Amino acid sequence: MTEKPTISPDPGIPDHVLLHLPDISYWDTQVWSADVGLRADVLPALRDAINERLAADSPDPELVRIREALAREYDRRRSRLDNDLVPAHAREQVTGELIGLRGALGIALGHSVAGGTADEAGELYYQQWLAGRTPNATTTTTD
Repeated sequence: MTEKPTISPDPGIPDHVLLHLPDISYWDTQVWSADVGLRADVLPALRDAINERLAADSPDPELVRIREALAREYDRRRSRLDNDLVPAHAREQVTGELIGLRGALGIALGHSVAGGTADEAGELYYQQWLAGRTPNATTTTTD
């Protein structure tokens, strides 16, 4: 798996973050700025990292409610499927619904679908939610 850009709190400076950019092709620093060259295919992952960080910094209460509702519904349907409570003729449909709910949860976490990490983030959030931890956007990185 290719390493992805990450944004994490700077342990040495309050209210600052560290931006980790893998695969840098160009680097020029000045006292007042830094220019960094990245491959264009890294930009969606960088967007996901920025969106994830912004969502963690100021969680919208409505978005938190939506994430919780999606996790609960995902759990309800997955439990029914895992415990053979879904009729055979409906199993394929419920499996498709689970895929959609997992992706929607990832989108609610600030991830993207096309070429992105929404499914992975949704599943990780669900696993943390299921384990009784309080998941949030900063704990759903898949790196």
